[in-house]
Parts: sequence; C-alpha cells; structure tokens
Amino acid sequence: MRDVRPQAQYSNPPGQDSVACARAAGHAAFERNLISMAGIAKAHGVSVVMVSITVDESSPKNIDNPGFLAGIAEHNDVIRSVCAAHGAIFIDLDALYPKGANVPPGGLFGDPIHNNARGSEVKARIIASGLLASVLHDRTAGR
Repeated sequence: MRDVRPQAQYSNPPGQDSVACARAAGHAAFERNLISMAGIAKAHGVSVVMVSITVDESSPKNIDNPGFLAGIAEHNDVIRSVCAAHGAIFIDLDALYPKGANVPPGGLFGDPIHNNARGSEVKARIIASGLLASVLHDRTAGR
C-alpha cells in the first residue's frame, strides 16, 4: 500500500538536504509558473491574489532540515516580486502569522507544514483582512 502521510514526501535519508534538488533547479520554474498563472487569470478578467508561504518554524523537522526555512523565504521573495511586477494583490501571510510567544496553546500546525483547524482559521482571517484592505484601497483610489 502507498504511504499517503503528508510528511512522507519530505522523508529523505538522514543528512540529505531535502531542498537540494529545488535549489539546484533555482527559482526560474516557480517564477515562470506564477507569471503564467497571473497572465492567464488577467487575460480572463480575474483578479490575481497571491499569498506568502508560512510553516511551523519551531518544528524540529523544519529546524533540522538544512535550507528548508531559507527556501521558504526565497520562494516568498519570488511571490512578492511577481505580484509587484504583474499588479497582483500580495498578502504577506508569513509576516502576519503568529509565531513564537504569539502562538496560542495547542499550536497552529498539525504537522511541520500543514495547519490544524485553528491555524486554518487564523490563516483565513489574515487572507480575508488582506483582501478587504485591498478592496477598500482600490475604492479610495477610485479604481
């Protein structure tokens, strides 16, 4: 039977940098895909919204995984850059998501990457606030 645990895809031999392949490939494919999606959406009159990635930075699985958190930060920079260059709405979830002492009891993640129910609610509220702020900004700017 196939292993379908969410973390199974990140299970690498001990000491292997799980982002080595992604780092070797660089950001070009990721950036190209974001630009393509934004272009297709805009061509169909759809507003583009992109959100930064956030993970459980306190998880030993993420801390002990060389380059993982740096890779997330690099991807967030690419998302931010694509949004700026292509007029998409950018919501910096990673900057607004509770971390450290601000994390409520019970945490916000079910595993090192995926939110639990409380984390999903927090994420949804941050995204909703970002969308509302963008809509209000557009209205006051006369767009």
